[in-house]
Amino acid sequence: MASKGPTAIHDITPVDIDIRGFNAFAVSIGSISARFERAGFAYDLLSHCRFLSRLQKIDGQRGGAWKLLTMEVIYIYDSIIPAFPQRGQNLLTIENMPNTTRRSYKYLSWLLMEQGHEVDAHMPGIDNEESVKEIMDRNYSWLNSWMAK
Repeated sequence: MASKGPTAIHDITPVDIDIRGFNAFAVSIGSISARFERAGFAYDLLSHCRFLSRLQKIDGQRGGAWKLLTMEVIYIYDSIIPAFPQRGQNLLTIENMPNTTRRSYKYLSWLLMEQGHEVDAHMPGIDNEESVKEIMDRNYSWLNSWMAK
């Protein structure tokens, strides 16, 4: 992705880790940010998210190492602001904004599409409660699967 445009910074802060046997599920708050330029002005995109991670203890001993198995995202909302507002700077006009973009990741979708990426219109986001329920149910089912072994 970095070869097609500005790189994104992911800021992830662990909030809650649920451990069951050798499985763990972490739910973190965080953001994805990217700086880009239009018409000679710099803008910052900020996408607020919840990051979901599955972890598994790899050596089975107390104090042993944990391996990160997955990283998934639930999108909350995003925004674009001028990086350094200046007199005479016009508001950013977003052309070619597809009307199919979701409210929870509308501007992130636009920037990614501008860079030539395809964006899945069905990613989990708070504007689709069923998508959030499905991803959380799937992860908690996996977390509890250690008891079946």
